[in-house]
Amino acid sequence: MNILGVLDYEYFKDNYIDIALKVSSHVNLLWFRIKNYSPIVIKEKALALRQHINCQLILSNDPDIAYQCNYNGIHLNKSNIHMYEYIKNKYNNLIIGYSAHSMEEIHMYSADYYTLSPIFYTQKDYQITPIGTITISTNKKVYALGGITKDNYTFLDNKGFYGIAGIKLLKELPL
Repeated sequence: MNILGVLDYEYFKDNYIDIALKVSSHVNLLWFRIKNYSPIVIKEKALALRQHINCQLILSNDPDIAYQCNYNGIHLNKSNIHMYEYIKNKYNNLIIGYSAHSMEEIHMYSADYYTLSPIFYTQKDYQITPIGTITISTNKKVYALGGITKDNYTFLDNKGFYGIAGIKLLKELPL
């Protein structure tokens, strides 16, 4: 199964490079999710990660920094998916991911891959009803995200997902 590691800076803090080193050979993509920091801090942390990691790296939200730091892609959400055409035109080599919360969003927006969440309950989304182990039928690359663990990822086998994604999952690799 394909694995998209979500290297969330808020969750891993200053251990983010150590965690990335541990998991980089076990993931297909490593999404460095860092939000609510100045562009200077984001670029500093993103560059430090790129200097230590030689796998496909995806950065949240900022295509200019992703490009400057030699990342392979950018991950967007509903508030910035309007940047899709800009990114494809200016940085056509960047992979574009999108955070979806329904199959309707996946069909509505263009991206190279999608995360669909939450599949299972998570601490963050305890008030949101999980989507559950639905079967999806699309030729788009959809990663199941949200509450994915070593104990429950097999429930997603043969459900049409391209792969699994997770934050805490990184601590459990290899599966």
